[in-house]
Amino acid sequence: MAAQNQIPSNTDLFDAYFRKADLEGDGQISGAEAPSFDLTYPNV
Repeated sequence: MAAQNQIPSNTDLFDAYFRKADLEGDGQISGAEAPSFDLTYPNV
């Protein structure tokens, strides 16, 4: 069987971005973390 390209679910993507933004590792994005994590969408 050929390997399939796996597309991460929206939840997996959210979790990855959240872990990247949570610099303190406390499970919250607050203080200095919030403005440093910019989620902008490109114009499509």
